[in-house]
Parts: sequence; structure tokens; C-alpha cells
Amino acid sequence: MKTAAQSPFYFNFHVNDLGHTLIIGPSGGGKTVVQNFLMAQLEKTGAQQIFIDKDRGAEIYVRSSGGTYLALRNGAPTGFAPLRALEQGACDLRILERNGRRYAFSDTWGEQQFLLEPERYEAQDFLTQFEGWELSEVIRASGGLRSDGKTLVAQPHLRSDNMWTIDDIQRIGMVIPNPLKLH
Repeated sequence: MKTAAQSPFYFNFHVNDLGHTLIIGPSGGGKTVVQNFLMAQLEKTGAQQIFIDKDRGAEIYVRSSGGTYLALRNGAPTGFAPLRALEQGACDLRILERNGRRYAFSDTWGEQQFLLEPERYEAQDFLTQFEGWELSEVIRASGGLRSDGKTLVAQPHLRSDNMWTIDDIQRIGMVIPNPLKLH
């Protein structure tokens, strides 16, 4: 992929050892197309992938890449309920301390990575920096708005009649929690 300046763009799902991606947008905005493309790129790494798909939008991609596609039918029991055994708010959160600072881990892999190279985790992290902030405030502070001060920089499409705004994000009402304060 190249940028507007014709230089290569190197996309990475990870910051250090943590990989997270959020794709949001209106119906028909191309979210599934982007997701299919990103997952196809992940095949180079040999990553194990699980894709929960609504309306069979990824069926062709999954089957063509050699995956197993299980179609679900509305109203038919599936037995698929991965969070069913969890109590409300429960999680397998482990807290480690180092040099007077606390670190939260939700899985053993993340904890092991920390123990191998703890110095990689000493910078101010997202949760510490933005704890208690509403998501639209985080986007503003991170420079995620266009020059009009209202429209988001990242858009799922280029239709100017349907661009996401900071007001759309504010209506979600998501506040950034800090898991260290929950335990």
C-alpha cells in the first residue's frame, strides 16, 4: 500500500506487544471489506483467526482462504456462548508490581511478555493517560479531527454526505476505565 506521497505505508496492528483494532462506521460503509483485507494480510504471519460474521459478509473470504465457515440461523440454537460462564464484571485480571507501579494483565501471554522485557512497559500507558475520559475527548486530544473541528479524520468511506463526527462518538458515551482501579 502506498501513501498519497507514493511512499510505502507499513500497517501494524500492534504497539509494542499489544495488538488492538477497532473498525467503526455506518451500515454499508465497507467495514467488512476492510476487515477481510486486514485478515488476508494477517495470513502472511500465520496468525490464528476467528471471525464472527453478521449477515455472511465474510463467507467468501473465509472459504477462499481455506477457513471453516459455520453459518448460523436466526432462532436456531448454536451452543455458542463464550461469555456465558462469566459472572457480571468478572475477569481473570492479574496485577503485578514493579518499581512502585502496578500493571494489569488479562492473560498469561501478556504477563509473560512483561516479565521478559518489563522496561518496554515503563512509558505512560493509554489507560493511565486517559482514565475517566470520554472517548470523544480522547479523539480530540489525539488530533483525530479535521480542520472543521467536528469531522473525524478516519472515515470508512469518502461520501461527504455521511461523514462521522465527534458528536456521533459522543453519543456512544464510552468512558475509558482503568482496570487497576477495579481491583
